[in-house]
Amino acid sequence: MRRTGGFSVGGEVEKPLSLTLSDLAKLEVHSVVNPLECAGNGRGFQRPQIPGVPWGKGAVGTAEFSGPRLHNVLEFAG
Repeated sequence: MRRTGGFSVGGEVEKPLSLTLSDLAKLEVHSVVNPLECAGNGRGFQRPQIPGVPWGKGAVGTAEFSGPRLHNVLEFAG
């Protein structure tokens, strides 16, 4: 049976482990705010025109990502 709602750490580690979302929620939370630029920015200026939304400039957003750091998770696995 495959578990959902978590992930496993394996391979070249000392202690392979499987973590649930509850396990991850117990770890220290770190947050970062990142501006994200669409890879399609400037697509409207290309000739010949290509399919898709004809973005000019400005397809940018900002997102805040929060959760445990991968480094901390990998420390548990050694």
